[in-house]
Amino acid sequence: MKYNIRINQRAIINSGLDNVTDVKGWIIFDYIYDWIDKNNSSTKRITIKNEQGVEEQYVWINYSHLLSELPLLGLKSKKPITIRIKQLEQRGLLKVFQAKDNTLYFNLTEKGYLAKYSPVVLLNERGVSREKQGVSLGKQHNNNISNNISSIILSSGKSIKKKSISKREEKTTTIERGSEVKALFAFFSEKCAEKRNINPEISHAKEGKLLKTRLKRFSTQDLKELIVWFLGSKEATELGCSLSICLCGHVINKWLERRTKTAWMFR
Repeated sequence: MKYNIRINQRAIINSGLDNVTDVKGWIIFDYIYDWIDKNNSSTKRITIKNEQGVEEQYVWINYSHLLSELPLLGLKSKKPITIRIKQLEQRGLLKVFQAKDNTLYFNLTEKGYLAKYSPVVLLNERGVSREKQGVSLGKQHNNNISNNISSIILSSGKSIKKKSISKREEKTTTIERGSEVKALFAFFSEKCAEKRNINPEISHAKEGKLLKTRLKRFSTQDLKELIVWFLGSKEATELGCSLSICLCGHVINKWLERRTKTAWMFR
């Protein structure tokens, strides 16, 4: 089941998209966006050239899986999903491709990304912490049980040690990754001031987690190159100079596409 549903009301209303579909439609849109944004090799994708001859990636969406992941929708058949997807497609938020076997593949348009991201977040629109809401979290139990198991007992009575990195190595990796994240925060702020003359708002918890995820695939130098390219791109102008936008799948794919083309030019 999909635990979290994210609907950016401000982005939708400010973009004039609030009459596109109902809340259930936006929940479906969020589900599709998550699959498009996932940097996962197991995701089924196809590449299609657009009218300008530029290759774009479309991701397969399984309606049965959608229904099982979103029980809150209360939908029992695929027809209501089709109706809402048609609404999103007709208003230019989604691109839909039907393959020969009738499977459907999706991609987001520029307008679709505007429905996910607000270019500007005002001071009085920031989120409120759990403490200020009067919400407290209980102690987490059993989350790290698997990490504490040093061996697996087999039916024969023998045990084998579980493969894992040592606590010291894990701690060192965490410290190094934290230093890289801090350096990238500083680099992003510096380049925003230099190229856009702004002092960006940074969500250290959310965007720090996103940076750590991207650092699993890209080097610090790669991400610095991405930041410099992003701040000079139309994506930064249209979607806003946010680090989370810079690190989203859409922007990274655009950057990789540009980098690939540049590499071919110098071959």
